Amino acid sequence: MSGMGTRRTYRQLCGLAAALDVVGERWTMLLVRDLALGPRRYGELLDGLPGIGEGLLAQRLRHLEAEDLVRRTFSSEVGAVVYELTDSGRDLWEAMVPLAAWGLERVEPIEQEDVRADWLALQLQARFDPTKSVGIRERYEMRVDDEPYAITADDGRITVERGEVPDAVVRISLDLDTVMKIGIGQLTIAGAREAGLTKLEGDPEAVARYGTLLRSLN
Repeated sequence: MSGMGTRRTYRQLCGLAAALDVVGERWTMLLVRDLALGPRRYGELLDGLPGIGEGLLAQRLRHLEAEDLVRRTFSSEVGAVVYELTDSGRDLWEAMVPLAAWGLERVEPIEQEDVRADWLALQLQARFDPTKSVGIRERYEMRVDDEPYAITADDGRITVERGEVPDAVVRISLDLDTVMKIGIGQLTIAGAREAGLTKLEGDPEAVARYGTLLRSLN
């Protein structure tokens, strides 16, 4: 962990203050958000955070590595060095999900060209209610346009990651605009289905279970 003399600190005996000492700087939590979906190369992180700049991105990544929240590793799958969350980084992301759910009520739509599928996939993670997954162990695949995401319900825990799910019990297909409206509560899952904007395939009981995992914003 970084020494107290190498970073700004609130110097308060408070868990929130201690957390903000680590992740309170601009862009830091958004880096954790982007890595929550899976490993990313440096260039992919830079592309996913318009406006951060290379120097600041490198600085924030070094900070997160020093705090043992992010690590660099070589991925044989992509043939390059990637950044990924450590176990402590994953714990941080899970602590951030309720904050993201709180923020959903304050999100305003933006222009289509400014929207990233990854952002919206994580908006949906914030809408899942992990308590509703107790006793459920199954995986679903959501495709936002051509981007596949794996949703895993694991007995009280729900995760969203990039990638296909060959054994998915439910497959959900929708476009970027629709998932944005669902994510911020402008459109319900039922309303999207009735309008033909989303497609769910799978065993009817599994589809019903998937539906129970989504919490209402109201």
